[in-house]
Amino acid sequence: MVDSREIEEADAPDREVVARWRKAMGTYRDAAKDPGDDSKLTLYYQAGLQAATGLIRAAGFRVLGTDHHLHTFEALRALDLGDLSTVAREMNAFRRSRHQAIYDWDEGLPGDAAHEAASLAALARSVDWLMRLGHA
Repeated sequence: MVDSREIEEADAPDREVVARWRKAMGTYRDAAKDPGDDSKLTLYYQAGLQAATGLIRAAGFRVLGTDHHLHTFEALRALDLGDLSTVAREMNAFRRSRHQAIYDWDEGLPGDAAHEAASLAALARSVDWLMRLGHA
C-alpha cells in the first residue's frame, strides 16, 4: 500500500493518537444511546473508522488520497494483528450499509428490518472489538 501511495509512513505524536482514541470513544458511547437504527449504524461505523485510523497512526502510517475509508480498512488488515484482519474486512463491508443509511431515500421492502438489525449487531460487535483492542 505504501508503494501504491494509498498510505505513507508518518510518525504520529502520542498526543495525536490519544486524541483520536478519545474521539472514537465519544462516538462509540453516542452510538450506544439508541438514537435510531440509521443513526446508530452511522455512529458505530464512524467510531470504527476513527479507531482504525488511530491504530494506523499508532503503527506509524497515514492514509492518503481518495477512497480513504476503503484504504483505512485495507491498511488495518495489512497491519496483520491477529483477528484485526477479520474485523477490518467486516468494517469494509459495512461501508455500503453506512452509505445506504446516509444517502438512500427508499426505506426498503418489508422484512428488511431483521436483516438490518442483524447487520447493526454485527457492526456493533466489530467496533466493540476494535475499541477493546485500543485499550489493550
